[in-house]
Amino acid sequence: MTIRNPLPALANPVALGLVLLLASNGPAMAYVGPGLGLATIGAIIGGIGAVLLAILGLVWYPVKSMMKKKRKAAQASDKGNPEA
Repeated sequence: MTIRNPLPALANPVALGLVLLLASNGPAMAYVGPGLGLATIGAIIGGIGAVLLAILGLVWYPVKSMMKKKRKAAQASDKGNPEA
């Protein structure tokens, strides 16, 4: 007995409705002044920066701990070797 996934059957009408809704919008007749424009650009840059820093943080701390372990291992091996 095969169980069908109902999601594709539901996703197509929803996606079509969303595309039609977005395509049917008229002009907004709104003014975006320099203050609002700069604030929007700043918010976008801040959001992108936050995501990049979060990814960097997730990558940096494991790398940092691996470097610390290597450094401790190297110091331990140097203590046993008087010529180094």
